[in-house]
Amino acid sequence: MNLRPVFVLVYDVSVAVAAFYLTMILRYNQDVKALPDIVLPLLSLALLSAAGEFIFQFHKRIWRYISSYDLIVLIQMVLLTYGSFLLVMFVYNRLEGIPRSVILFVPLLHIALLSVPRIIARMLDRKSEFSIFLKNKKRSKINALVVGINVDSEHFIRDLVTGVSGAYNIVGILDKNEKHRGRLIHGVKVYGHPSQLSLVIEKCRKRRSPIQKIILAPDHLDHEALKAMMLEAEANSLTFGRLRRVTDVQSQLNEERDYVKPVPLEDLLGRTQRPLDLPRMEKLIHGKAVLITGAGGSIGSETVRQVAALHPSKVILLEVSEHALYQIDREIGSLWPTLDKHAILADVRDYGRLDRIFQTYQPELVFHAAAIKHVPLAELNPGEAVLTNVMGTQNLAQVCHAHGVKQMVYISTDKAVEPSNAMGASKRVAERLIQKLAEGWRGDKRAPLLTTIRFGNVLGSTGSVVPLFQEQIAGGGPVTVTDPAMERYFMTIREAMALVIQAAAIAEDHAPSGAPLFILDMGAPIKITDMAEQLIRLAGKQPHTDIKIIYTGVREGEKLTEELAYDFEVMEATVCADVRRVVSGKPSGLELQEAEALVQLAKDGELQKLQQKLMKLAQ
Repeated sequence: MNLRPVFVLVYDVSVAVAAFYLTMILRYNQDVKALPDIVLPLLSLALLSAAGEFIFQFHKRIWRYISSYDLIVLIQMVLLTYGSFLLVMFVYNRLEGIPRSVILFVPLLHIALLSVPRIIARMLDRKSEFSIFLKNKKRSKINALVVGINVDSEHFIRDLVTGVSGAYNIVGILDKNEKHRGRLIHGVKVYGHPSQLSLVIEKCRKRRSPIQKIILAPDHLDHEALKAMMLEAEANSLTFGRLRRVTDVQSQLNEERDYVKPVPLEDLLGRTQRPLDLPRMEKLIHGKAVLITGAGGSIGSETVRQVAALHPSKVILLEVSEHALYQIDREIGSLWPTLDKHAILADVRDYGRLDRIFQTYQPELVFHAAAIKHVPLAELNPGEAVLTNVMGTQNLAQVCHAHGVKQMVYISTDKAVEPSNAMGASKRVAERLIQKLAEGWRGDKRAPLLTTIRFGNVLGSTGSVVPLFQEQIAGGGPVTVTDPAMERYFMTIREAMALVIQAAAIAEDHAPSGAPLFILDMGAPIKITDMAEQLIRLAGKQPHTDIKIIYTGVREGEKLTEELAYDFEVMEATVCADVRRVVSGKPSGLELQEAEALVQLAKDGELQKLQQKLMKLAQ
């Protein structure tokens, strides 16, 4: 049995009695004989104090973890106790013998006697006040400058000061709010605006507290300010980090490494996503049975997450990779435990398997993300690219038609525009095939809406260049880029898939039949060399000095630049500023027998003929 709460209860009740008795002694100038009869008041106060302890459960609170919230509860308990005491004594004898000065002073003394020992216990446990008095800051290893004042940075600094963390010594703070200049947060000075970084670096250097790391508060700087700060940091050989949110680290507060993470590359993309029509997106998904192919891939898994958040009646995860399917099934089960989900191991190349799956689960909406999409690997294995990207897409579209699916959303790529490689060509052939199928089904009430959505690269997707660069940087370099002029369109996976769902919702409302084509606004293309340099800076290194960048030459099938649309494709705006619809262009449907002949070449392994026919059909 734990007797500690009992001892605390006895102490707290004794403190209440002692506070009243000592105040009465002081009021009567320490003349005990002059005191009125206070036995009954003391007993009443002891009982009421014990009752207050039980009501507020204050005797069960751990002293070394006392907080401002606990102090507020303490004040409420004391005021309630003395309010009840005064009411009892007023009914008993109209407060005869209890001076007004005692009534005012006793609660203050009682609060002090209860709170001071608890505060001392907290100080001893966390050594906060001693570290302040002794200026024991050398125990921290890294001199850091915090940029941005919010709940996350305040929490971080407070835990450093109170001894919970010890990896950093915060030498100053920068913040956009000029009203904070010159003020202190937990003893740390706010020097000024982030644009004054160079001045603060020099000031700290003169004070013999040179800054070694810059730590950014979440959501404090836009991408332009961040880029400028990174260049200044690079010139002074400073490393960069971003604070995690308080909610991300509350369970691991004793590990400093959990506070600071690398600055994500997407912060430097300069993309500001415009508002989405969330009601329209939810209307598309809510209460529907949704099937996602390639559900375990980077694009497919993000589609699953966003679909699951929009309350479908059930979600069918279709994936050919056992491990990838296991991972996404486990994740969705953890995040949405009540969601009706089904993990299906299957290949889109297998029409019979798809037919049985659709017969069993009756999906109403299908997102087709399954694809062979790694350019160099598809170039080495063009037959596999054709079988998955062309035959698999045709199989899925025909199964959707056979089972009355309302809409199938096909995820295409910018590499399908003027393709120069097997991957892009196979995706373009699939685009044309979808258009031809839609033409053939025109007027058929069971025909699905075949929506194609075309966009560029997404950060962090399978086969993305970013993980390769990060691996090379971690190994000390060099970082390999194919050509100085190489550039690509980029957006985050989360943004891309949100826009895909938005485009699908727009298609459903405005194109009840046919094969609408949408193109996502990717912004300006980014040079791969610039991206490599940014990643090196984010790792606290200097490009071309600490980490070399070497150029290996353009690979087979690669282009220096990608386009999102053909010259003959005319686009119009939609209700979403980042989604545009192709409304005119030359007919580009593909005859089904041509697609079947292409697939047969892939099955027969006639790679040379396959390559020639593939590139011809992709034009």
